[in-house]
Amino acid sequence: MRHLSVAPSRAWRRATLPAIAALSGLVALVGAAGAAAPTIVTATFNGGPALPVYTGDILVEASATDADADLVTLCIIISELTGPSLTFECIGGPAAASYSHSAAISLEGSYEVTIEARDALSAVTSTTTASFVYDKTPPLTQIDSGPSNPSSSSMATFTFSGSDALSAVSFECAVDAAAFAACTSPTTVGPLGDGPHTFSVRAIDGAGLADPTPASQSWTIVPSTIDTTAPDTSLTSTPAAFTNSNAASFAFTGADNLTATADLTFECSVDGLAFGACTSPASVSGLRSGDHTFAVRAIDAAGNVDATPATYVWTIDTVAPACKVVLNPTRHGGDAVTVDLSATSKDRGGSGVASVVLASIAASDGSASFSGQTIGGTLPQPVTFQGLKGRTFAITYTVTDNAGNVASCDGTLR
Repeated sequence: MRHLSVAPSRAWRRATLPAIAALSGLVALVGAAGAAAPTIVTATFNGGPALPVYTGDILVEASATDADADLVTLCIIISELTGPSLTFECIGGPAAASYSHSAAISLEGSYEVTIEARDALSAVTSTTTASFVYDKTPPLTQIDSGPSNPSSSSMATFTFSGSDALSAVSFECAVDAAAFAACTSPTTVGPLGDGPHTFSVRAIDGAGLADPTPASQSWTIVPSTIDTTAPDTSLTSTPAAFTNSNAASFAFTGADNLTATADLTFECSVDGLAFGACTSPASVSGLRSGDHTFAVRAIDAAGNVDATPATYVWTIDTVAPACKVVLNPTRHGGDAVTVDLSATSKDRGGSGVASVVLASIAASDGSASFSGQTIGGTLPQPVTFQGLKGRTFAITYTVTDNAGNVASCDGTLR
C-alpha cells in the first residue's frame, strides 16, 4: 500500500475495506438518527477542480454536511489504476453536522479519487470526483537514424523515438538555433546550406514534461558536387601465408575523399565468387587444402566502388611432409664407424619444407656410444658410433613444413 500523508481537521482513522464496512456499527453508539442522507459539499485538488495531469504532489480536501447532524464518517478513497493499491483515508467520530478531511498523494501513478460520506443510519453518499495522472518524471528521447556525415544533400531525414512510464509522448524538433516546434517521426529538414548543422528532438509526455536533454545529431553538408572518386581499401589483418587451418579471418578498412571511414560499406569475395556485403572482421571457414584468394572492396556514400579491391593469397596445407633417413659411412676404425647422417624430405601439401632436424639417436642397449651429433641440428652432420658390433642405433629425424605440419622418419644403423 502506498503511503499517503493525511492532515485531518478532527480525529481521523486510516482504514481497510473491511474496517469501512464495520463503521456501520456506529449507529448503535449514536442513537437516534434523521432521514436525510449526507451531502458532500466540497472536493478540491490543490485548492481547485481536478486536472487531468499533475506534475507535483496533490492535496485532496473534502467536506460534507448532514441536515440531521448525524454524520459519522467522511472518507477519501484513493484507487491506483496502474496497480493494486486501494487506500481509504477516513475521519469519523460522534454524530456531527459536518466533517472536513484531507489526504496527500506524493507518488507517481494513475489515480481515481472517490469521496464518501456516511451517516449514523449507514446512508451513504459517494461521489467519484476525479481521475488523473500524477507524473513528475520527464520522458526519454533517442534518434534512431539520420543523414551520413558528411552529406552532399541539402535535405536530411531523421527518425526518432521516445518513452515514458505513464503516457504516450509527442515530439518537438529544432535545427541549429531555431526554436523547438511540434514534429513527428520521420521528419525531413531542409533545404539547408553547406556547412555544419545540428538536429535536436525532445519528447514531451502527457503531463507536458519535456525531456531536459534532447537527443541531437550533427553533420556537415559539403558543396553540392558530384562525387566520382572511389574509396581505397586496405587489409589490416590476414592469416599466415601458409597454414593448416581450414578457417581464416580478415580485418580491413577504407578511406575516401568525402565519406567518413565509419560510413563506408564493404563487399567481400573468396576465390573469385561474387562479391557480397561484409563487415570487418570477416571470417571464412570450411575451405579445402590449396591456394585461396580473399578480396574486399569499399563503397562510399555516393555509391562509388573501389575498382582495385584489396586482395590476399594464402595456402592451406593439411598434409604432413615426408622424410627418409640417409646413412653414409665415411670412415671405419676398429669397431668404430663415422657416418654422415642426413635425411631427404618431400612436401606433399604445397607449402614447402621449412626444416629437417635430427630428433634423437638411441642405442639398442641404452649406451651412449656415439659422438659428434647435434640433436636438433641441421643436415648433414657426421656422427661417430663406438662399439657397433652387437648393437644397433635408431636414428629419428623430424621434418616440418611451412604450414606447421610435422612428420618423422626413422633409420637403423647396424
